[in-house]
Amino acid sequence: MEEYKVSDYSIYTDAMNTTAKFNDKITTIQSRINDGVAKLSDESVFMGPIQESCVSASKVMNTKLDSVITNFGKISNYLQEVATAYVNGDTEALTKLLNTGNGERNIDASSLISGSNVSNAATKYANELENAEYATLNQNLFTTTTTEMINGQPVKVTHIVINDASQINGAPANGSYGNGLEKSSDAAKRLNSSILINGSHFLKSDGSEDLKGNNHVVIVDGKIMHDGVSGGQELLLDNKGNIFNASGKTAQQLVDQGVKY
Repeated sequence: MEEYKVSDYSIYTDAMNTTAKFNDKITTIQSRINDGVAKLSDESVFMGPIQESCVSASKVMNTKLDSVITNFGKISNYLQEVATAYVNGDTEALTKLLNTGNGERNIDASSLISGSNVSNAATKYANELENAEYATLNQNLFTTTTTEMINGQPVKVTHIVINDASQINGAPANGSYGNGLEKSSDAAKRLNSSILINGSHFLKSDGSEDLKGNNHVVIVDGKIMHDGVSGGQELLLDNKGNIFNASGKTAQQLVDQGVKY
């Protein structure tokens, strides 16, 4: 016999499916008995005390089958209640567990969609989620932030999993291109963004443009602000949410292939 874990809800699904199959078979048998009773009741087909005895016995069997069907319904309802209780209990326990510890934690395990990228990440990286300094988990976002030693230096590393690339977008500082510098924290609040990466090519000292890093190519919301040819070190974001780089393409070629920023 296959061994199930407490949180393996498929055992209840299997049991309910089996119950439903038996219920269907019993209902079919009951229907055939009813057809037989109808024929037996037709005196032109069959008459006499044997007929009455068969009809009476069929009615008794029908009553018993009604009782069996009712009991199967009760069993199915009970299985559904138990499965729901286990799901709710596991979700509550997981939420309480993941919301403990140091740092900011925003955990809503109850909103997870089974089979989604985020839901799978919550299972695959459960230990990471539990031990992270900062963590977010909801229907569309999984993030953990931990401190790792890289080249002998402590570095904050954020691991992000989303359900769909359409969740990724870009935006100019202060709402329009060339409109001064803006703190990442302020931009995140203004844009209602859970995760924000500063990709600016403006100098922090005086806010002036520094186009060397992006080979003098600037595209904002699909519009060319500075023309040129990509050097392969620019960070490109297209209208499907894909992040990539390209080398040797003109600004117009990039826009034509869907680059927004």
